Amino acid sequence: MKCKKTIVLILVVLILSGLLTVKYNGICIGNVEEVQAASYDDYRYWSQGASDIPGVRKYGCWIVAQSKMLYEANIDRDSTFNPDVYYYWEVKNGYVNSNIYQLNGAYAPVAYANQKGKNLYYHGFLSATDDQLWKNINAGYYTIVRVSTSPGKYHYVMVANDISKEKGTIYVYDSTSVTTSEAPKALSAYPTRYGGYVYSLNAPAEVIPNGVSLNQTSITFNSKGESATLTATVYPSNATNKNVTWVSSDTSVATVSSSGVINSVGIGTATITAKTASGGKIACCTVIVKQSLKNLILSDEKLELIIGDEKELTVKYDPEDTTDARDLIWSSDNEEVVTVDNGKIVAVGIGNAVVTAVCNNINASCQMSVDYADELFSLNEEILLMGGGTQNTLELLYDSEPFANDVYISWESSDDNIAKVSDNGTVTALKKGI
Repeated sequence: MKCKKTIVLILVVLILSGLLTVKYNGICIGNVEEVQAASYDDYRYWSQGASDIPGVRKYGCWIVAQSKMLYEANIDRDSTFNPDVYYYWEVKNGYVNSNIYQLNGAYAPVAYANQKGKNLYYHGFLSATDDQLWKNINAGYYTIVRVSTSPGKYHYVMVANDISKEKGTIYVYDSTSVTTSEAPKALSAYPTRYGGYVYSLNAPAEVIPNGVSLNQTSITFNSKGESATLTATVYPSNATNKNVTWVSSDTSVATVSSSGVINSVGIGTATITAKTASGGKIACCTVIVKQSLKNLILSDEKLELIIGDEKELTVKYDPEDTTDARDLIWSSDNEEVVTVDNGKIVAVGIGNAVVTAVCNNINASCQMSVDYADELFSLNEEILLMGGGTQNTLELLYDSEPFANDVYISWESSDDNIAKVSDNGTVTALKKGI
């Protein structure tokens, strides 16, 4: 007994409890008594109101507009194709959810065309000015315009290319009618337009960049290890390939990443160049890397001097490779004690002083104290043999040259019971002893 082959048709009609149901590619799209509206023959009059799906009737303007575009672009002119069929395809392929919310909806028509073995190219969401829309029309592009019928409410209509050319003004196919009789209308009827989703059957011609600019043309780093980011803007704005390559003229001074991040690595000057991948247009930024002075270090932080001493203070710069000017300014806060000239210290008086070196508002100081040297002084008598009640005057011998000021000398006896000394050095013997 031979088995008969069963042929499964794409369009299946089932009679269930007296209700006739229609499926498209295995997906139920509604009852036959309703499908007549959804499959209205003239795509120009497809409308939300003609849908069998309540959600599409309420929110399906985007779906209807895309269906019109797919039909007019000859992507699908099957007699069974209509907005409801396209909606179910979107649901099945993840481009719309059960709330009729579009998920990556701008690319859905491209995916649908690819499944049909046809090419459809998405140019992006471009402006919807008359000038841009006429460019689209004359180029044979298909445009779905986002408009507003009232504040905060978006609506989608498709530009009617042939009718627009015929009438000399831009006309669109709408989908708001609750019936299937919505005729094309002028785009000017809508108070606000936000932009247009643009498609074409042929790959768009390459728009070669005619220029590039950078957000900065010069950058100065004050030390190694700093970074900054350059941003390149490629012209025109609709250039097909906006990629740029980045190059540093001296990577020992500055490096640049593929995303335009510059790092300072050494002292000097480098040029960072951005070059368009298409067209070879360039823009440059000059990078200067300096090394700012951070600290000064003196050879001494504290000194004890005697009158007449001279000493040289030296300075170390931190960092040693600083590019800042190394002009030092020296000063003493008490020139009656210490004078300073280009780091050379001279102790001229008794007391304390602070010597400071300043460079680029950075300073370093040395604390100084100045006293007499013991060997500067000697007495004319070291041993006196005196009788009781006798007097003798001591004379202090010293070199007056180191002393810038008048010298005050005080006298003192180790035992006033044996001998006493007056303020002028007169010694009076009182009794025997030492």
